[in-house]
Formats: sequence, C-alpha cells, structure tokens
Amino acid sequence: MSVITQCHFSLSITPLYIKKENNNRENIIFINFVRDKVGVGMRINGDDVKDAEMINKPGLLTALHFFREANSTMSLKSRAAMLFIVGEALAGDETKEKICPKCNELFNKRLVTNKSEMINIFGDDLSKKIYYGKGSLRNKLLHGHKVDDSALVEVCKEMHNKIILYLAKKYKLKNLKIIKSAPRSPNSFEFSRTFIKSKVDHIELRKLNRAMFKKIETGSLHDGDFEIITEPTAIERLYRTY
Repeated sequence: MSVITQCHFSLSITPLYIKKENNNRENIIFINFVRDKVGVGMRINGDDVKDAEMINKPGLLTALHFFREANSTMSLKSRAAMLFIVGEALAGDETKEKICPKCNELFNKRLVTNKSEMINIFGDDLSKKIYYGKGSLRNKLLHGHKVDDSALVEVCKEMHNKIILYLAKKYKLKNLKIIKSAPRSPNSFEFSRTFIKSKVDHIELRKLNRAMFKKIETGSLHDGDFEIITEPTAIERLYRTY
C-alpha cells in the first residue's frame, strides 16, 4: 500500500476493528484504536546549551545528523539503519592493508570502520550482534535481506543508550543523560488494542470511536453499548469456533 499510495503507510497506526461474522453470538470485536498524541515542550537550561556546544564539532556533524534522522523516523527498520550509520560515523575509519604472503608486497589497501572504537561505543556483545557476528543485523538490513522488527526492538534501544553514554563520557557532557519514553518521531500516537463485547448488532463507528477516546483518557470503558472482555474463556470460545 505504501507503493500504491506513495505515502507513509503502517498497519500499526491504522485504526481498525475486526468482527467475526459467524459463530460469534457474544459479538466479540478486536479493536486497534489509534489517535495522535500532542507533543510537549522540552526545557533547555544552561548546561544543555554547553553540552550542545561541546559536541558541535566538524568531525561529529555527520554522526549528529544521522542521530537526528534516527529520532525522526516513522519505522523501526529506518531507525535501526540510521543508528547503524551513527555508530560507524562515530567510530571513524582505519586503514586495512593486505600483504602478499609470497612476495611480501602490499597488494590491497582500503578504509574500513574502526573496529576497536566501534567496540568502545557499543561493547563487545552488541557490536558482534549488529556489525561483526555471523548474520550481523547491519549487513542483513542494509544489503536488502529480511529482518524482523522483533529482532530490532531491543537492539535500537540499546544502541541509542550506548551512543548517549559514549558521547557523555568522551566529551565530558554534564547534563546528557538517557531520557526514558522520549517522543522519538515527528508524530506520536496513543494505542489501545483490546477485545471488547458489543451489546448491539449494528456498530456505530462514531460511537465506538468516542468510547475508545474515553477509555484512553480514563483507563476504562464507560459505554452502554460496549464492554471490555475480562473473561479470557470468551476469547478462547471465539477462536475455537473459527
């Protein structure tokens, strides 16, 4: 659908509900409810400004640019790709030479990512997982192979945190710390994915939408036509008769 529409497309942020039409006497519905989340302001103090000045260096600008891109992406794979590039940009290059074992002459000389600095940034275990190990995530993703999002969730979080800690230590930044749950995309969303029971056969989408808005606001569903399913066996019965 992203190709067809030539727009950003994600099922995870697409509101939808699914109702099984047969053998569903209890009118059980699965609903994926999504709404935009309003951004919040960030307070910048004097130490923050000083930290920004400390890393505003020509040699860091490429890494900082891609870090900003990572914080602006809409998908996990895009974020992972940007963070891979940040790691390589921070690590820098080293010259790798190959010597002919027969004539002892140099026959190959090329620039490669500085492995020791990469390990300094991410640590040995994470570096092996994303760069140097068998089936490295970086090579699989950037060379067009399939990588499941599940393999990237924790890796992206760990890479982000390691980069922050590396910058804070190397450039003696006083105020830079890991911020939990920071909004890391231009659009933030609130989700509610749940099974509900409809007390009416004909579902009015506008009414269902209002009910889910209230659920996010209050944490519970207060509506005469819908109720949250708290009995797991009801869902089991639905699947059993699929």
